[in-house]
Amino acid sequence: MEKLYKRRRESLAKIMDSEDLDLFLLSESADILYFTGFSGALKAFISKNGELTVYVSPVNLEEARRKLNEGEIKLVRHSEDLNREIATFILESKAKTIGFKGLKAADYLDLKESIGTSELKPKSDLVWRLRSVKDSYEIRAIKEASKLTSIGMEAAMNYIKPGVREYEIAAELEYAMRRNGADGTAFETIVASGERTALPHGGCTERRIRLGDLIMIDVGARYRNYCIDITRTFVVGTPTERQKELFEVVKLAQEHALKVLRAGIAAYKPDEEARSVLKRSGLEEKFVHGLGHGVGLEIHEPPLLKPGNKSPLRKGNVVTVEPGVYIPGLGGVRIEDTVQILELGTEKLTSFPIDFTV
Repeated sequence: MEKLYKRRRESLAKIMDSEDLDLFLLSESADILYFTGFSGALKAFISKNGELTVYVSPVNLEEARRKLNEGEIKLVRHSEDLNREIATFILESKAKTIGFKGLKAADYLDLKESIGTSELKPKSDLVWRLRSVKDSYEIRAIKEASKLTSIGMEAAMNYIKPGVREYEIAAELEYAMRRNGADGTAFETIVASGERTALPHGGCTERRIRLGDLIMIDVGARYRNYCIDITRTFVVGTPTERQKELFEVVKLAQEHALKVLRAGIAAYKPDEEARSVLKRSGLEEKFVHGLGHGVGLEIHEPPLLKPGNKSPLRKGNVVTVEPGVYIPGLGGVRIEDTVQILELGTEKLTSFPIDFTV
């Protein structure tokens, strides 16, 4: 694994060279994890030569020593000032230009006053340029997270019946994923039922399931730190004609979006395609979020499939495709899958069936 992380650091170093950066300062655990395999650091520097320097607190020192076979580990005791340590490193390295991602405003202002003529530059896009294109290790981890999520969804399907509570369904689902090897959940599981399905992020409550309810389950397992995201909407019993109409149009919207997804297409195009389907049914205004988002070490990453985003999609991007309609007083339907962008289409990474009845 260390070879993988070293390659990633070397890739960032090459980009830094083209951007005339001497150092890159990482502050967020997901970024540090991506480049080192260790998420317990306070901060990390990557030099233009690909060299690694990691700052850790005493509580994570031993883990850092076990996981980091390369680079320098710097201990920051509780009585010491992390920003002062960072500034000292910048000055001693004689770095002129330092790129950064995830630096808080207060820390930025503090460091700016402490590093003389050296310049701090926000360069989040350089990290995302690498992180948004998944390598083979990442795809394997995401696929495993998908398998675990399907196990959880199957457990939920077997448990759902009139009278059970939303949070009980979520518990059964999450237990099945954990029991089969998931690190945990990628985000707070959503199990919304009845009229609450009109809430896109409805969470789960003590509400009991009733015959004829819509149930929306939005869930993802985390495996080896990588996330997956899937949503399915069901009816308990026999659906009404209106429920069937909503389900079919959302399903069609996703199918149309998937047909246009490929490397090179502008990120707003699949969203536009899905909206055009909903517009023909008079439901465009009930689609209140973007079509999708990137998935990886974090559940929401670039690229975003949304109106106005003209950035071209790239081979290896992993994104969700999740059209939905939400009607207060009636309920909502969302269908979501996670896919990998290929040169001429997509590979679906989620596999749980799209059925409408329980």
